[in-house]
Amino acid sequence: MLVIRVSQWTGMVALYLGFAWVMGILLRRARLPGASRFDRGLAAVHTILLFGPASALVLSMPDWPSGLRALILAGGLLAACLAAAQPAWTPKALWRRPFGQRYFAGVMALAALWEFGLAITSQTAAPALLGAAAGVAGAASLLSTMRRA
Repeated sequence: MLVIRVSQWTGMVALYLGFAWVMGILLRRARLPGASRFDRGLAAVHTILLFGPASALVLSMPDWPSGLRALILAGGLLAACLAAAQPAWTPKALWRRPFGQRYFAGVMALAALWEFGLAITSQTAAPALLGAAAGVAGAASLLSTMRRA
């Protein structure tokens, strides 16, 4: 089904770019004067356990053209570099928590759509449970931004 495939691809790309963005933020914090071992360790752990495997997953997608995979990796590196540098010409809202929470909510909505589509086509309960979990996580993230506003 085309909707399932498109939601899978957009969800994976959005999640990858989100991991890269968070990696850039964590690297920025780790480089600040007075950064703690925790800050540096968190940046290293995120890079090793999330960004590295996500990059490997993007590279290993057999049904994605090689040029597209390279473009996605380049986009991830660009997102990480921008998040680490936080240049003055970018909107300040990009570097605030509410933007990240809304972005996460959108990615979780894509994940839920993909999982519910899989549940319909596969007739098994596991994708429905994962879709429900993604939906709840996204809704909780969105609600937390509304409470702060």
